[in-house]
Amino acid sequence: MMAQAQIPQLSSAQGLGGANPAALMGVAYGPTGTTSLYVKNMPEDADKLFLYEKFAPFGAIHSVKVLQDDAGKSRGCGFVNFADPLSAAKAVSSLHNLPIGDRMLHVAFQMIRK
Repeated sequence: MMAQAQIPQLSSAQGLGGANPAALMGVAYGPTGTTSLYVKNMPEDADKLFLYEKFAPFGAIHSVKVLQDDAGKSRGCGFVNFADPLSAAKAVSSLHNLPIGDRMLHVAFQMIRK
């Protein structure tokens, strides 16, 4: 019988709340291996700084983008691209359904459309 490899638990100080990293890897890498997150239900005045302030505590960020209308006003959604998938997974698990004013922030891995 083959011995199973032991996967160490990450401490809650690392932002995973003791979650098994192997379980997060399935979520983090997903079918596309993405580190990009889709964020919606942001406040009307949300900008790039809002995204950086909310997501930077979880790891290095490559880029952020807030979708805007023709007048330059936020459309309430945007994207955050992390440097590594575990940082993205920590952000999703911590920020999804976070109350922001009268809204619940929606954070999910970006799905690539075909």
